Amino acid sequence: MFTRRTPRQQQSLRYHGLSVWVLLLAMLLGPALCLSGTTAMPSRALLIVPKSRLAFIACEGNDRLLVLDLEAKRIVANLGVGGEPDVLGYDENLGQLYVASESGVLSVFKVTATDVTKVAEGFVGANAHSLAVDPASHEIYLPLKNADHRPAMRVMRP
Repeated sequence: MFTRRTPRQQQSLRYHGLSVWVLLLAMLLGPALCLSGTTAMPSRALLIVPKSRLAFIACEGNDRLLVLDLEAKRIVANLGVGGEPDVLGYDENLGQLYVASESGVLSVFKVTATDVTKVAEGFVGANAHSLAVDPASHEIYLPLKNADHRPAMRVMRP
């Protein structure tokens, strides 16, 4: 049986001002949105940035980054990234999105209120498909499994 919710109860179903239902929609539709012709490509990573009302979906198989406007509920950008994108990182202060790929390519995007633009892309190391972003120093940390036959941590600055 369904019960009617008061406006105050409805307000509690929000995360940073976004409806929980919109966030669930992004999580559930991510795999369905990663299409190559008629073939569905699995989504590998999902990053939601509540402040900008955007969701970023990395699609493996077709090496694309989809940008979902959570308010309009539509894809606003479809951008190329390195082979087999795996992990997304975001520096909110710089407005930069990082996509680490299993191919070892790091793609960097500038995120503004009206646009998402690729600003850099390059090979950073074999299997450099994990990353972490330090919001204070803006450094990007990329663990490498095999750099000169040993594990290493590559640290990059924007």
